[in-house]
Amino acid sequence: MKKLKTDIFQEKLKKLPSTSGVYLMKDDKDGIIYVGKAKNIKARLSSYLGGKDSRYQVKFLMRNVADIEVMVTDTEKEALILEDILIKKHRPRYNIHLKDDKTYLSLRVNTKHPFPRVEVVRKREKDSALYFGPYSSAQALRDTLSLLQRVFMIRTCTESYFSNRARPCLNYQIKRCLGPCCDLVSKEEYGDVMSEVILFLEGKNKELIKRFKKRMKKTSDQMNFEEAARFRDCIFNIEKTLEKQHVFTSQGVERDVVGFYFHDRKVAIYSLFIRGGKVGGGKSFIFEDRGVPESELLSSFLRRYYSSGRYIAKELLIPLEIDDWEVIEEWLSDMKGKKVRLYNPKMGEKRRLVDLAMKNAKSSLMAELKDERSDEELLSRIKEQFNLNHLPTRIECFDISNIQGEQAVGSLVTFVAGKADKNLYRHFKIKTVQGPDDFSMMYEVIHRRLKRGLEAGDLPNLILIDGGKGQLSMAKKALEENGLTDAVDLLAIAKEKVLKVKGIEEKKEERVYMPGRKNPVKLKDKGEILYLFQRIRDEAHRFAITYHRKLRGKAALISPLDGIKGVGHSKKTSLLNHFGSLKKVRSASIEELQEVPGISEKLAVEINRGLRA
Repeated sequence: MKKLKTDIFQEKLKKLPSTSGVYLMKDDKDGIIYVGKAKNIKARLSSYLGGKDSRYQVKFLMRNVADIEVMVTDTEKEALILEDILIKKHRPRYNIHLKDDKTYLSLRVNTKHPFPRVEVVRKREKDSALYFGPYSSAQALRDTLSLLQRVFMIRTCTESYFSNRARPCLNYQIKRCLGPCCDLVSKEEYGDVMSEVILFLEGKNKELIKRFKKRMKKTSDQMNFEEAARFRDCIFNIEKTLEKQHVFTSQGVERDVVGFYFHDRKVAIYSLFIRGGKVGGGKSFIFEDRGVPESELLSSFLRRYYSSGRYIAKELLIPLEIDDWEVIEEWLSDMKGKKVRLYNPKMGEKRRLVDLAMKNAKSSLMAELKDERSDEELLSRIKEQFNLNHLPTRIECFDISNIQGEQAVGSLVTFVAGKADKNLYRHFKIKTVQGPDDFSMMYEVIHRRLKRGLEAGDLPNLILIDGGKGQLSMAKKALEENGLTDAVDLLAIAKEKVLKVKGIEEKKEERVYMPGRKNPVKLKDKGEILYLFQRIRDEAHRFAITYHRKLRGKAALISPLDGIKGVGHSKKTSLLNHFGSLKKVRSASIEELQEVPGISEKLAVEINRGLRA
């Protein structure tokens, strides 16, 4: 398909409706490269197709567009929802895609429970529970939970554990829990404690300190010095928490503040959380600058960000105005169930918060670019050090895991630009090798990977083998048989060893073997290169071991009953529950087997014969 020309643009514009809808921009291979929405499709696309928008971003985008498809909707909100569906389905390369699409952690208190606990959740349900957060840092969340247990001694156990306790657990013994599971505290007393927990989570710490100071004085006057000391420690812990918190706003309104920064063909968007007038954390997202206009980029980010189920604050501060301001407000309000307001502040306290988010966006992007430059330099040094044919931008590492040849598996981990890309990790079940032959297993795994890579046009720059000369020779053989000796570089890293030579321990450092070279390269003084290779090798080993253990676990669960025709999961469970063990099922008579619900005489005979075969 040829690129659209100006005259074809004009013909398309004449036929476009002046209503809301979604447009799909396609390349010359009919692939969808961008999905957008508009309140007025004709007006929006005329700025693209008619050449009215002279910004370089628009020109950059349009150079890659060969065709445009339009889908009309009744309302702009419907267009917004349809756009989200199409982006998730087609994942166009010029749209924003959040790599970290997890919702942030929050704390939940079920106020309907007589003895509630504070639990960690990702999704906020529309129930009567109280939610606090979100917490962008898992460490901050752990610190908060630890403090709650230390100061307030609330329970942390799950419902099943709580319901089945006959005596209090260790947390009660070390004064980290009040023991509600064994009725060691009344519902009223525990409720008073939880009200103080809620005050703490709401940020009303000064009020809490006043309460604890009164109690400390009262218990001290009553000569109960141990309890007074406990309140003193509680006050100290809460004041220590207060010191770490910085108030940024005079109002306690919850807000999300968004800022962005463009530099060197990249853009960083930073989301800052303000809860109770304090900064509760933030998160940066970094993308390639695809040439999308700033307002459209920001609008797209907000839709991707909040459609994944993240917590929505009452106010959202953004650095510029967007075309679909009202529909975004309406959409967010519908999802939250309460009114959500968008602001583009020009001055004052709210503007200072936006400036803070912009500053954090710049800081995160510059740090990312610095890391990338550092990674590029390291990869260049690896290429030079080992005289590679290619810059090792994509490194794949292989490892084998088995026990005497049983449940043998291979692992493949991929590092792109020095960083793990877990979407490209792969497991291999060994199919052609019998017995403990690691060399042949390594050959099989790499040969299968290369064969598949040739078909898909998807190959690494460097293969790194966990092993020594033997494994390296097998990998070299696989490359040669696939005609890829010059296309893919190859190295092997051998682990550090301690050998005894004539009774004296001799330490052999990490060594890297190269094809065509007899002696290995020692990496003792090559800090960054050694560290990267070790990280990749250890990750491949971890990935292989995890899969191997999973297969072993499944094998351990296989029962002789599984091989008997007519015995499925439910009948196997019934037999084991009735007799108590496989040994007793095996020794049972046909008449005894028939006593189990669902076991006919014919099936009992089959079971008896199958277990005694």
